[in-house]
Amino acid sequence: DEVIIDEGIYREEIPLKVSGHPYVPEHLPVFRGVRGKTVAIRGSDVFQGPWESRDNGVFSAPLPQSLFVAGAYNPYKLSAAIDEPGQVRPVGEKDGILPETLGQLFVDGDFFFQVDSPAKLAPRCWLVSADGRTLTANFGPTTPSEHLVEITIRKRCFKPQFAGAVYIKVLN
Repeated sequence: DEVIIDEGIYREEIPLKVSGHPYVPEHLPVFRGVRGKTVAIRGSDVFQGPWESRDNGVFSAPLPQSLFVAGAYNPYKLSAAIDEPGQVRPVGEKDGILPETLGQLFVDGDFFFQVDSPAKLAPRCWLVSADGRTLTANFGPTTPSEHLVEITIRKRCFKPQFAGAVYIKVLN
């Protein structure tokens, strides 16, 4: 099967009903962007705050309440530690260090770096509060309203409806 995708930004989980086989590439399901068009499939949504200025380009905003509904996927509460995948991020600071989360912050299409303490909040860096409810970022000499700010909110972009490995091809 082949899916032709027209120009646009797609912010959704795409259900996969079939998988291909790694040794038979001609049988892989194909997702193809229309040649010459810009196609983006993203696991992020636009985030508009409300942002509150802190100091020297640093702004804070509460994360969307939809992330805190029972059963919702919330990457800002999940630990990014390899030895603890999927574990809930500790609530509260340990030695002043905030564990990294699975969440991500993008500004104008580029990622900002997640840091583990307010002292490391340099321009193009961000962190999540100890309670996991507030995002703080350093926008340098600008403000969030001057940029397209996005946060990750989906576990994946391609969501298989079956167990096992997924083999697909994404082109253009």
